[in-house]
Amino acid sequence: MRRDGFVLVAVLTMTVLVVVMLVVASTFAISVRQTTAAEAQKIPAFYLANAGLERAMARINQYLMTSGNLYVGREPAYVADQVANVLKISDLMSGSEVSGGRFEVTGTALPGQGKVQLRSTGTATGGAVRRVVLSYDIYYILKSISDSAVSSDGTVVNSGNKMIEGEQGGTTSGSSFTIGCTQGASGCQPLDPAQPSYPSSYPRSPVYSVTVSGGTSPKVGDIVTYATYAGGTTVPRSYKVLAVDSLSGVMDLALIDNSTTGSSGTGTVIPLSTGDQLAVTTRGTSILTSTNSITTNGNGDTSCIDYSCGYLPVRPDRLFQTTFGVTKTTFRSALPADRIITADRCDTPTAGVQWLEAPRATGNKLDIDLIPCTDTRVLVIQAPAITGNNSNTPTMNVTLRGGAFRGLLYIIGTHDLTATSATRPTPPGMDVTVTGTDGAFMGAVIVENDVTGGTAYDAAGVASARAYTTKLAGTTPGSNASQICPTTTSGGRIDYYNFCYSKTLLAGLKTNLNTAMPTLAVPKVAEATFSWAEQGN
Repeated sequence: MRRDGFVLVAVLTMTVLVVVMLVVASTFAISVRQTTAAEAQKIPAFYLANAGLERAMARINQYLMTSGNLYVGREPAYVADQVANVLKISDLMSGSEVSGGRFEVTGTALPGQGKVQLRSTGTATGGAVRRVVLSYDIYYILKSISDSAVSSDGTVVNSGNKMIEGEQGGTTSGSSFTIGCTQGASGCQPLDPAQPSYPSSYPRSPVYSVTVSGGTSPKVGDIVTYATYAGGTTVPRSYKVLAVDSLSGVMDLALIDNSTTGSSGTGTVIPLSTGDQLAVTTRGTSILTSTNSITTNGNGDTSCIDYSCGYLPVRPDRLFQTTFGVTKTTFRSALPADRIITADRCDTPTAGVQWLEAPRATGNKLDIDLIPCTDTRVLVIQAPAITGNNSNTPTMNVTLRGGAFRGLLYIIGTHDLTATSATRPTPPGMDVTVTGTDGAFMGAVIVENDVTGGTAYDAAGVASARAYTTKLAGTTPGSNASQICPTTTSGGRIDYYNFCYSKTLLAGLKTNLNTAMPTLAVPKVAEATFSWAEQGN
């Protein structure tokens, strides 16, 4: 039997297989080469798109800087609309000055948010296209005045009988939204401050990262709580919005309320969980402190029961900048010389911003008397250099004798305006006592006396761990005290408080700041957190 035919068939089969393999390999190689070439083309397109964002930001900053007082005092949402209109009618397409391709940018105002979203398209010479978007916040120097009647970065001692009143307001109509989160053993799992990704500007209080799955997303700086609350033995907590990513729907919430029955922290609270409906609230707490340590004398803890006490939602050494949007040195240098005072006085309504540089005290204690002015104002008190020792801690006493202080009182317990948690101020801080003697502080009081995180130094420079104290004291105003901070109880009794939170009163301070510091009153633009994203091409 001859086998020549079988050999020929085998050879032909092998040849066909080899040819097929060569064709497949060649096709694959060509495909890889084409893909690599296409990706290479996308790289310059990506850089062109980002160059467009930079061009747009330069245009926005130039526009705002040359707008004079056109937008001073206007709402950020209004300014964002105007900026977006300028971007639409302006030529934001690259020309011959850009090599390797071109870019085109459009701007859109996000309704009611005070944000401008930029969309930049980069097109490489070879035709590759990349698109990126980025949002920018429009803001003024005044960012987040206060979330409570009294805020302090040290230990708070509430020494009195129902001294402090928050604001029991309800939720804002139509602003509810639904959240989702990573569930832990008892509700949402907080972020880990030990992780490298934890923002350095975030507070030491628990921060939760949640997603908004439906409803109206709040703005950065808003206070949110449960949309509905029927009352009873359980109460909802409140949270401050630290960051919002409008593209992904991710939001960071800092816990504010942490107690339902005063400084003991006992009681039943409603945890944050997936599927919860939250809403913006007008409610303000009575006391916030970064140490969450509140000591009460008498019936002082009733303020925490009725209006809640909790964490200060900002890092201690960023308290001033979070409040005003600028550093202490920038704020002070922008004030006219006649606004720098050495003793309290009442000024005209159009210049209701003052910086009181306390004179050097004799010994280790300083007394400052406040004048009850009629107009709402911002008063910053800067302590002088006072030296203490192991047995005599530097102390500043701020006293209001009758009448009312209306507005924002910000007390800096050190003369070193550059002190941070990473540096040692000289001196490092002091105890502060704020006293209302038949008088009341209406609006908010903020005391910064612990920027080093609770480290004290004696006269020889020896360090010891000690959190400085903010003491709240005074007599409850009588019924004839011009109806200052009155609250009618369920039984019809009228109670009067030395410290009462008023979000409405505080909101009016923007005009004073813009009038007193026009160089800082022009709207500013800052990149919105988590807003950068690449869109499909």
